[in-house]
This record gives sequence, structure tokens and C-alpha cells, in this order.
Amino acid sequence: MKRTTFILLMLVALFVAACTSDQGGSSASATATAQADDATPEPETDGGSESAAALPSFDLPGSAPELEALLPDEIDGAETVKFSMGGAELMADEEGSGVDPEFIAFLERLGAQPDDISIAFAFSFTEAGDSAGIGAFRVEGASSDELEREFMATMETEGEVDWQSANLAGKDVMTAADPDTEGNILYIYTVGDIVFFVTTPDEAVATELLGTLP
Repeated sequence: MKRTTFILLMLVALFVAACTSDQGGSSASATATAQADDATPEPETDGGSESAAALPSFDLPGSAPELEALLPDEIDGAETVKFSMGGAELMADEEGSGVDPEFIAFLERLGAQPDDISIAFAFSFTEAGDSAGIGAFRVEGASSDELEREFMATMETEGEVDWQSANLAGKDVMTAADPDTEGNILYIYTVGDIVFFVTTPDEAVATELLGTLP
């Protein structure tokens, strides 16, 4: 299974956010949220938040709100945009016209059904152009070891990934250069039947994000 099956959705959203925020000062004043029910009045600013780029308004899926709720509302002081999808939405191939057989094989190896799968993302951008994101991929009932092993193997299907063990925020993680985002480091942390993944160029930000997780 291509690693883009899991990761591309977040990267596309990051790209959209970056392009929109670069269109001028008027668009940079907009904010976005993936959950309309949680919308709150935009606080007044005194100029101290200029380091974080405001995100544009656009619709994103939110099929797994309980998984989204595990992800932070801020990254390095900047508001995050969240979105999520269920297994049925991940079943379609890149043309949206059929089922990805490699995804089916992945489910079979874990003894899972499409309804057991959910994925959520939270991401943010800064004025400096740095991106940071955190995701959660859940396979209900899967063991931590098996889920981590399969997830890491998936990341390696398009090329070798040099994984290293590390400990951040008191959590044992696997880390490697992010193969999809130049300059970013990817951190993998698995607990229960959820594998969390963080991508950022800043280890301090990664430590902060990992510290928010269960």
C-alpha cells in the first residue's frame, strides 16, 4: 500500500493552506476550523500573534470526531485545522472509482474491517513557512506492536526509511526524515490501537505535541 494512502491527505491540506495564505494580506486574516460546532469568536490581537499565519476557510471532512479530539488545538501557539475520515472513505483508489487492493491486504493482515479504521489530522503553518502536523491512525482491536510494525512497513513501500528509536516527552518513539515533506522529521508513537505520527522540522515542537498525547 502506498504511504500516500495515509499521508497524502494531510500534505494536500498543508499545500492548500500554504498557497491560500500566500495570496495576500486580506486572505491571511481568515481563520479556519473543521468543526463548525466548536467555532468561537476570533479574539482581538495586539500584534503578538504575527508569527503564526492565519489559516484560510475551507470545508474538510470530520467523520471521526472522537479521534480528532485526541489531537491538540494548537501547534507552537498557532491554531490547528483538523479533519478526519473513516475506513469507508479510505477504500477508494486515487480515481475514486474502486477499492485499493493493497489497502484490503493491509486490513486482512491486521484482521480488520473497513469500519474498524479511522484517521484524523491536525496541522498548522507559520509566517516563516514552516509546517507542522500531527495525525492519528486507528485500527480498532489491533495490537500496538502489530499496528506499529505494519504502519512503518507501509511507509517503506516506496523507498527505504532510516528509522531510529528516541524518547521525547517521556514517550518511546520511532523517528526518521519525513519521506514526504522535505526538511521535516517524522515521529511515530503507538499506544493501544492508535498510531500517532508527528511531522515537523523542530524537535521542540515534536516534544510539545507528543506531550499532549495519552
